[in-house]
Amino acid sequence: MSGKNALVVSVGVLGGIATYLALDPLSSFLLIWAIFIGWGCFFGSGGDTAGMKSTMIGSVFGVVCAAIAVTLILQVDLGSLSAPIWVMVTVFLVVYAGSSVDALSNIPAIVYGYAATFAYVLQTPDKFSMDELVSTVILVGVSLVVGAALGLASGKLAGSITKTA
Repeated sequence: MSGKNALVVSVGVLGGIATYLALDPLSSFLLIWAIFIGWGCFFGSGGDTAGMKSTMIGSVFGVVCAAIAVTLILQVDLGSLSAPIWVMVTVFLVVYAGSSVDALSNIPAIVYGYAATFAYVLQTPDKFSMDELVSTVILVGVSLVVGAALGLASGKLAGSITKTA
């Protein structure tokens, strides 16, 4: 089997398994859309172990920075400009950190983590609260990390299918 076809098969099979797990037995612990964001970021980050590591670190950092922004929005009221100001400040810090700290150099992964966190809290209004923030960080962060790990697993599975076929 060609490498391309092996990757198609491995991503398809693992994607189906991940979807089943995220929508049924692990639905309280995983978000399938965030898994696929982490998975795609893995391939966009080189598709290797270094890409997995930078995806995991960057996306979790982005999740934490978004949680800081949510905290500031909820706790430091600046009127109608609260959200824009706190997002501006935290995004500035996110990009600055990404361009200054080697371990955080995967700026796309950071932005994906940040965006995924805001997507979750804005589309799930009961999660836009201080009471839910820790569980949100864990849920989104774990889902992104699982996605990056599945990216590596799908690449390795594709390699083994290619070698045996």
